[in-house]
Amino acid sequence: MRTRSVLGTAAVLAVLVAGCASGTSGAPEDVPDVEIQNGDQVLWLRPTSACWSFGCFDGPRPDPLESAGEASFLTVRFPKPTWEFSALLTQDLEACQPRQLHADLTPNHDGTWRLDQQGPAGDWAVDVFGYADGQGDVAASFAWTSTGDGELPPATGTLIALADHDVELDSYGIEFFVAGLEHTPLDALASVSVSDSAGQEFVVEVPRSGDAATCGTAAGSASFRFSDSQAQDRADELVTALGDGPYAYRVDLTLDGVTYQGRGSWPAGAEERSLEVDLTFSPPLPAWDGD
Repeated sequence: MRTRSVLGTAAVLAVLVAGCASGTSGAPEDVPDVEIQNGDQVLWLRPTSACWSFGCFDGPRPDPLESAGEASFLTVRFPKPTWEFSALLTQDLEACQPRQLHADLTPNHDGTWRLDQQGPAGDWAVDVFGYADGQGDVAASFAWTSTGDGELPPATGTLIALADHDVELDSYGIEFFVAGLEHTPLDALASVSVSDSAGQEFVVEVPRSGDAATCGTAAGSASFRFSDSQAQDRADELVTALGDGPYAYRVDLTLDGVTYQGRGSWPAGAEERSLEVDLTFSPPLPAWDGD
């Protein structure tokens, strides 16, 4: 079974915002449908992408999207009851910077998953993504009109810096992503610090990718990474500067003149096989209130 690397929240957001081409899915017939149940109504969706027994394929989001109708929650069915499912909800696909919310689906006892409404009631485009480590993944898209206001997630900041490559300390690049802010910052600066167990510290200013007017990014977000020509040099400098772990992460983030400090640790602060560390910020990052 071929699988792709599991994308964390930040990467999934970036990929799905950028990959919004219209068209129809070309899913091979042996990939099962993703079923979306709204009461007695069932919507059968052909996957837009998947890693399955034959390998991997990626297709465009259908245009127009089939609708699951109006509901306060939906049920997702797929013949892989041990998989995990998440969803990306987009408020306006035509917007330069659409507002987006991420949700982890709740497993039900019957092998299905529940998608609860997120954010304000209204029309949402939904990209649902399921996977299991070593087994494959699948994605499908549909439209949904939520009938009530749901929870609003807090603003988040995620840092990628170090990696474990065959038990050796490594880095595939330094990237920082912040999402769910009350608005897209006009000015944003990020200073990244990584320290080893002996207190040796590597500090670098990571440039912002794009700016407040860049289309194809989510509203209330900002990403920071080096250009392709600089990324590997900075990664090599990071690894060379550090000794043994565990490693402490710190980001000094300035948004429109206000500074927030985020802290985390690696590898303890990352999920298994993930490079991403979710940081805790003080003061808390200003989050979108739904308006």
